[in-house]
Amino acid sequence: PLWLLCLIGILTHMIIFSHKYLKSFSLENVYPSWTVLYIGIAIAGLTAPVSGYFFIGKLTVIYGFLATCIVLPLVFKRLKVYPLQTSIKPNTSTICAPFSLVAAAYVLAFPEAHVFVVILFLILSQMFYFYIVFQLPKLLREPFSPVFSAFTFPLVISATALKNSMPILIFPEIWNGLLMFETVLATGNR
Repeated sequence: PLWLLCLIGILTHMIIFSHKYLKSFSLENVYPSWTVLYIGIAIAGLTAPVSGYFFIGKLTVIYGFLATCIVLPLVFKRLKVYPLQTSIKPNTSTICAPFSLVAAAYVLAFPEAHVFVVILFLILSQMFYFYIVFQLPKLLREPFSPVFSAFTFPLVISATALKNSMPILIFPEIWNGLLMFETVLATGNR
């Protein structure tokens, strides 16, 4: 099926990229967009209910969480040691996507999702989300460039993670206000 072919394509891309950039690793070559490459495969967990490949979806969610725990510290170290040049600073917004993607995918790939795990993922995702939200005014002052497209997925997946988690969260009325805020910020609509 097409779903498996796409998954194999992502894995192939990860292997080729890793061979090229990890073979002669340099912290200066680490960018926030590495989170897209190494954690993005967790999207398979998000699509598991449609594809029916729950086992693979679960594996990608677990991998996505572990990869997030490895890649994000590397990205932060890089940003501290080698700040991004002005033209690509909007790329920083991709750091709020990993925990959100893992949270959104976890709830769908694991029908027996544990509330504690969901809340942990959501708290982590919200910390990174609001870090980026508070950076937005500064990032949006940069001259417009195609790198601004980096704002889209992280803002949308954060709202998606929250929306997917709502049925199993305790105190949904509290989370609902946050979901409204994130949806408006991501789409401009109420």
